[in-house]
Amino acid sequence: ATIVLTDPEGVIIYDNPAFQTLTGWSPGEALGKPISILKSGQMPFSVYVDLWSTLRAGQEWRGEFLNKKKGGELFWEESFISPILSEDGTIQRYLAIKEDITDRKRHEESLHSLNNQLEDSVAELKRRDHETTLLGHMNDLLRACYSRAEAYRLIALSLREIFQNVSGFLAAPVPTGNAYEVVAEWGENLESPDPFLAEDCWALKRGHHHEASSPDKGVHCRHFLRPPAGGYLCIPLTIRKASLGMLHLIARPGE
Repeated sequence: ATIVLTDPEGVIIYDNPAFQTLTGWSPGEALGKPISILKSGQMPFSVYVDLWSTLRAGQEWRGEFLNKKKGGELFWEESFISPILSEDGTIQRYLAIKEDITDRKRHEESLHSLNNQLEDSVAELKRRDHETTLLGHMNDLLRACYSRAEAYRLIALSLREIFQNVSGFLAAPVPTGNAYEVVAEWGENLESPDPFLAEDCWALKRGHHHEASSPDKGVHCRHFLRPPAGGYLCIPLTIRKASLGMLHLIARPGE
């Protein structure tokens, strides 16, 4: 344990060898200096207010500090500080007994980070399970549809629930020609001409998804009045090399 003794103003009048080894202050070097030489500048001011108000009331204080060594390296200490009183109750000294808990804090931080990662993974699994359930439900309902129009309305409702944080549309090929028409849509800021040509969409031309992160970067499709502010993703839908349509998703700006 490190031991430090200060006068009533917080000026160091004694430190033990453990203090010197931990902090980098050589024997006698810290004497006469304020205990604030250990301050890292990264602790809330309220901690020091509570510390001094407690000690000046003649009571003991216990807590943790993120302190700074002489060379600037940060370290954590658990501190027990007690006022030493004269017979008439006047504060004569402050005695601090402290333990280096840097390794413990790093371990706690690692556990906290791991716990956050696990929580994120569980949330992602729940989200995927929810989406799988919705897709399965949509598939069951599609089997009961009597017309394309009814199926497309159902798809729009289902996709709106699955992709709650994005806007989008589903385009299907028209019976004749090389054009696609929007058959289901949800959300806002949908600024595609209807119908549009297959050659206007990079996903349809290339046969795999096409993504653009912002209006100012990347190669853009031409089925827009203007590119979405938040970026977009086009996904071609095919079966046995035959085009069933194109799913278009628009992200909110900043996502």
